[in-house]
Amino acid sequence: MTYSRAKSAADRLMNDRLFVGKRYFDLFMMVLIILSVVMLLAEMDGSQIQLPLGLYAVEDLLLSIFVIEYLMRFWVCSDVGRDYKTALQGHHHHPIVIVVAGIYAVIRGKIRWMILPMSIIDLLAILPMFRVFRAFRIFRLLRLFKLVRYSHSMESLFLIFKENAAELLVALAFVGLIVVISSTFIFMLESGAPSTQIHTLGDALWWSFVTITTVGYGDTIPTTGLGRALGVLLMLGAIVAIALPSGVLASAMTQKFISMREGKLTMKKFRNHVVICGWNNSAEQLMTELLVHHHMKSKWDIVAVTLKPASEIDNQTVLLKHGDFTKESVLLDVNIADASCIIVVAEELRGISDESIDARSFLACNLIKNINPQSHIIAQLLNRENAKLLEQTMDSVEIVISDDITGGLLSNSIINPGTSKLVNTLIIQNKDNITKIPISKLRGDFSTYAEVFAYCRLPKNNWLPMALERDGELEINPKDDFAVTAGDNLFYIRTESES
Repeated sequence: MTYSRAKSAADRLMNDRLFVGKRYFDLFMMVLIILSVVMLLAEMDGSQIQLPLGLYAVEDLLLSIFVIEYLMRFWVCSDVGRDYKTALQGHHHHPIVIVVAGIYAVIRGKIRWMILPMSIIDLLAILPMFRVFRAFRIFRLLRLFKLVRYSHSMESLFLIFKENAAELLVALAFVGLIVVISSTFIFMLESGAPSTQIHTLGDALWWSFVTITTVGYGDTIPTTGLGRALGVLLMLGAIVAIALPSGVLASAMTQKFISMREGKLTMKKFRNHVVICGWNNSAEQLMTELLVHHHMKSKWDIVAVTLKPASEIDNQTVLLKHGDFTKESVLLDVNIADASCIIVVAEELRGISDESIDARSFLACNLIKNINPQSHIIAQLLNRENAKLLEQTMDSVEIVISDDITGGLLSNSIINPGTSKLVNTLIIQNKDNITKIPISKLRGDFSTYAEVFAYCRLPKNNWLPMALERDGELEINPKDDFAVTAGDNLFYIRTESES
């Protein structure tokens, strides 16, 4: 395994939410964290029970795993080579200045990750590896906060706190203001009274806080009539004061769940994901095929942008964004600029003709190209004339014409019986037989198609070549003397055992 592939695998394991391996990794780490905290509580137990020496070895093992995890996250948090090369671009200074700029860019990328809240918690949790910090049990207890990273539910809860921080601060400031005012008044009313229990401002603050939170320990109570009247007012005010932050959180959580269900969330942090613009039977078939091939679906986050109601979309297989994919703001919400592939399907909506459906797809393709010029777009159109117009407008768009494919397949089945069964076996019945590979990745030097064909038919391969692709153009079943270049791509049929 190469360095880049190893780093990519580590990144997927720790950061790719749709990767099956990450789910098992998260569960494994959560078990280790809970086990570590349970062992800490056992050590802190005041009983005289002697703990087995093996438990200390287990603690060292857990600490080692947490250290390895931290180092892996530090490794994949940024691309050192890319950061260094990016920093060098456009510099025409002294070589030493250029090198320093590159090193600074690399260090900055790592430091940005290290100062993130979860990264700081990870670091504090592994500090006991140094003997000087072994006695500070609080660092080991901080491992509980690592659960936020591995539990999606806890992460969502913290995200709600973050998104509503301003409203919560206002509500808490209001509660704090009431506590300060009531503490001042109760201190003025009670400090000089006989047999008073409130002698200092600290006692007054304690009483106000306990009263407004409706805990009411009863260890400190006012003795004067005015003091008790103030206590009654504070108790009544507590109903409103405590309801404010509770209401903010309840409203935020309800809105979050509604947004998740109706597809109103934004996905601006996604990278290298697949976006499906529209939804129809073809999109459903696509998701079915990807579910059969788990290794394919786990490569990407898949987002569907559609105007159809959420009840018609299977949210278990695709992330839903409810909106019009012909609007730039909606495309930006799913971070179309960093998508690896965009599929525009012919979405049928009530009251829209076939021409209007193609017009929406045409507009979406143009918008996507303006936002992400390097994007790989696959467009499904209904009319061949519209397909020709789109081909003339944009060169790098793959176009699928539904009616042409169906009509051509039916006519070929009449002339050559069995054609539909062949096509169905190759591309529909989950065989995953047709494969594309760059000529440069084949082992050997090839100058003609005959040499490529001979390589494919070797017993160790047993492939059947179909076509060559050059600059987006296909050459079906080329002649033996057809010249092959390193930039060509080969389409071939794999044996069923490889699929």
